[in-house]
Amino acid sequence: MKPFRADHAVVGADFTRARSRMSVELYEKRYAEYPVSAEIASLSLANIGDTFAVREILFPLVSEGIGRARGLELSFEQRASDARPWYAQINVAVLTVGARGA
Repeated sequence: MKPFRADHAVVGADFTRARSRMSVELYEKRYAEYPVSAEIASLSLANIGDTFAVREILFPLVSEGIGRARGLELSFEQRASDARPWYAQINVAVLTVGARGA
């Protein structure tokens, strides 16, 4: 098995005013040489790693899986006031995922 490769690119910006903050982030992640099952190419540790009897399903493994994840994250945070330490936060993420096994 080869060590798998993960390349990440992230671009983001924060906008801050008196008691609020908004952030926007775009990202793309590419994976190569990811361990996948030699017998069932669509199975990898990423999509079945928390299942019982993994050894019988996955092994033998090969370093031939590839994958990609792209997304946009928006975050908004608002403090009640300078005198009150609590605040509200809203996060939204949109994600597209693609993968190919052996």
